[in-house]
Amino acid sequence: VGLLEAAEKSNTEHKEFEDALKKRRTGFNMQLKQFQEAITAFETIGDKDLKGDKGGNARDKFAQQTLDLSQKLKDAQVEADEINFQEALFGWPKTKFATVAAMVGQLDPFLNLWTIVAGFNTS
Repeated sequence: VGLLEAAEKSNTEHKEFEDALKKRRTGFNMQLKQFQEAITAFETIGDKDLKGDKGGNARDKFAQQTLDLSQKLKDAQVEADEINFQEALFGWPKTKFATVAAMVGQLDPFLNLWTIVAGFNTS
């Protein structure tokens, strides 16, 4: 009876861990979509957003937003690696999170632009 109970408990815990990983992966994918939307938003920033920005507050804000998003993408790569590691433990195929690397590439021009602009503003 003890062995049977231990096997049932092990199976239950295994299922719980699988379910938690599935939820984690789903939540992570939703987070990646939000990051992509934030990057896309940088594409629409123009002169109208900077009109009347004499103190450079908008420039500094955009620079900080790109820096924050850059850090979030670095953290996302770590999260993707951790999820892939856990998937391997379950014998699942690894989810391809290539979008993280692509998003870093998409963000880089905006990160460079707003960092330079903010630096110029303070000089």
